Amino acid sequence: MKSWIPENLNGVSIYHINSFETVKNPFEGHYLHYKTKVTKSVENVLVKKGDLLVKTQQQGVRYLLETLEPSAPDSFFNWNFFDAILQQKEGFSPYVWEDMAEKFLNENPEIKKEFETKKKNEPDFAKNWYTQLD
Repeated sequence: MKSWIPENLNGVSIYHINSFETVKNPFEGHYLHYKTKVTKSVENVLVKKGDLLVKTQQQGVRYLLETLEPSAPDSFFNWNFFDAILQQKEGFSPYVWEDMAEKFLNENPEIKKEFETKKKNEPDFAKNWYTQLD
């Protein structure tokens, strides 16, 4: 399948959730998130048959921005409609992942340095091989 960019569209905005906080008690049945911090990038994405393109150059742009921008106070993310994306879906098999993790660290010296620093500064992390792999 090919990546397709509609005419006059130079990629789409992609958000990665860096951090957020969640209230302790629900409000109207939702555990609201706040202080949501994101990293935004513009990327080409794979568009498949049946996907919808919602143009922002329309009368309903304010609704789109207030609900789909993850850091907006009343966004669907902050009203916890998308909490499934925050949950780890699968575990891992340590005997498989251990070699892959070592290779990854050797190929990424900056991350390896951060990892070693974390082990040095956090004794509980340093003692727990399973947490390190996770």
